[in-house]
Amino acid sequence: MVYDNSIDKILDDNNFDNIVLYDDDGKAMEFEQIALIPLNEKQYAILRPVRKNAPVKNEGIAFEVNAENGLLSVVDNQKVVDRLFAEYLKMLNEN
Repeated sequence: MVYDNSIDKILDDNNFDNIVLYDDDGKAMEFEQIALIPLNEKQYAILRPVRKNAPVKNEGIAFEVNAENGLLSVVDNQKVVDRLFAEYLKMLNEN
């Protein structure tokens, strides 16, 4: 399957390939897809950096997925992040 962008990959339940995102300076960073979590009528993705020298190690980063404009935004609201990771742990325990 060919994807137009990373959002398409993230939203595809059958895709488990890594995602490459670019920062404001155009620097690429590869992420492993951990979970896609719906919360309060929004979609969020938890992604983990693949590089060993990544700024965040062994932890996921929560992104808000905006399919309408094709953007991912890092979630900076700690309450939302805590709730997302609680939902993720709940998902893990259900499986």
